[in-house]
Amino acid sequence: MTFSGRVQFKQALIKYGLATQRHLSFPKDEKDRIRAKCSWKGCPWFIFASNKTNSDRFQVKTFNNEHICPKRKDNRLVTGVRIANKYEHIIKANPSWKL
Repeated sequence: MTFSGRVQFKQALIKYGLATQRHLSFPKDEKDRIRAKCSWKGCPWFIFASNKTNSDRFQVKTFNNEHICPKRKDNRLVTGVRIANKYEHIIKANPSWKL
C-alpha cells in the first residue's frame, strides 16, 4: 500500500485508530519513516512505512494487523481540534443552539 506522503499516511493511521477505538503511539515519526504501534502493553499490532525508493511516496513495509487488546474509551487521538473539524458543519448549520 502506498500513500502520497507522510502526512497522508499519519492521517490514515489516526483515522484508523479513531474508527477502531484503539490508541496508537508513534515511536518513530521522522521525515522519511514512520512506525506506529498499539499503546496497549503486549499488543502485537504495528505498522512501519518509509519513503519509496526514488520517490516522495510512502510505502508500507511491515504490517501486523493483530490486536489482542480491548477497545479503549480513553483514546488520546481524540482532540478538541479533531472534534471541532468533525462537527463544525453541524454547529454552523444550527446557530440558534445554545451553548
